[in-house]
Amino acid sequence: MIYVYRRAPSESATQLATVLEGKRVRTLARLNRHIKLEPGPVVCWGEHWEGGLNGDAPIRSKFTDAVMLKGAGVTTVEVSGNQIDDGLLPRMYNHHGGNDLLDPPEMPDFWVKKETLVKEYRVHWFNGRSIRAGVKVPREGVESHRWVRSFDSGWKVLYDGFHSTNVMRRRAQKAIQALGLQFGAVDIGEKEDGKLIVLEVNRAPGLEGNTIPTYARAIREWAKEADGDI
Repeated sequence: MIYVYRRAPSESATQLATVLEGKRVRTLARLNRHIKLEPGPVVCWGEHWEGGLNGDAPIRSKFTDAVMLKGAGVTTVEVSGNQIDDGLLPRMYNHHGGNDLLDPPEMPDFWVKKETLVKEYRVHWFNGRSIRAGVKVPREGVESHRWVRSFDSGWKVLYDGFHSTNVMRRRAQKAIQALGLQFGAVDIGEKEDGKLIVLEVNRAPGLEGNTIPTYARAIREWAKEADGDI
């Protein structure tokens, strides 16, 4: 049995557990009870559970992640705990889907420097390798935001026909390592001069574009290496 541990609502976590023929678990108490009755590997989908996949890294805010990335030498966004000038955008610690950019909070947790980006990419990094990558494009039939490139703002990740570059993969690998993770979806922005910058690392990414089978295969490989054939 493979367990997918995710407390918050998550269609991706539920679908991933289904494809794995495993079980989605929403509380730590229930997870521990299931593990005791029927042991099996645990995939921490944005959660913390020691010994699970991604579970040894503590849950942190987006602000702390950015500070850690910069401290590790990863080219990333500039953040501040104070509004030091008018060019900074207000954000929340645990923002999702760019909603705090679409509707700026009156009491933000931190601020971030706005970057002018010509493209955005997503690299799914898993256990030392890139398992899928794509470029963000406007969704058909909806109004897409000019520069907030999230699903909620009218964008999607196009995977078909896209191939990541060595530089993208190196950026993704360094970001995952800096945060002490085993997997994650690394969002990368391309500036007007062609330079790449890590925007954030998602520990519980939305798995659109037929990405769930890709993660399922990678998780099964990891489970076999960790606990033998399952």
